[in-house]
Amino acid sequence: MAQIRSAIGVTLALLVVTLAACSGSDAGGDSKKEGRKSPTSPEVSVTDTEPPIIVHSLSVLPGMTIGGTLVSSDDGKCLTVRGVRAEEDFVATPIWPKGTKVVRSDAAIGVSVPGYGRLAVGDRFKAAGSYWESSDERARGIEISSDCLAEDGFIVINPDSIERG
Repeated sequence: MAQIRSAIGVTLALLVVTLAACSGSDAGGDSKKEGRKSPTSPEVSVTDTEPPIIVHSLSVLPGMTIGGTLVSSDDGKCLTVRGVRAEEDFVATPIWPKGTKVVRSDAAIGVSVPGYGRLAVGDRFKAAGSYWESSDERARGIEISSDCLAEDGFIVINPDSIERG
């Protein structure tokens, strides 16, 4: 009985430490880079980076299989995803998991996604997530250049779900 109480005590202590660590602020983060939140969906914001990217902290997300190839506009100011959905080509604006950062090396550009790593322009990937139409209520108010808003809407990528595809 004493061993069970001891095990429960240790488990509770670990749980408290874990919750405290997860609920703290990102001390290393740059609040300027967090960006502007959407007035209609505060879990979605646009980073103040070049190029800007849309990130989310949504907690309940559909888990359909999504994916495509990360592409950049000719001027390097926008990132989109090109792929095939329901046997039709699409180009969508990605909405990345919170913590995703733009990365550049030499002339290459891409993103670094928490739990995955670097995804460069030209890389194919698969993930769990969903598609939002351009007119989706959750996307209203996202402040990003209209040049970066793909006509086929948005591809929302769930955290910790990306794999090479």
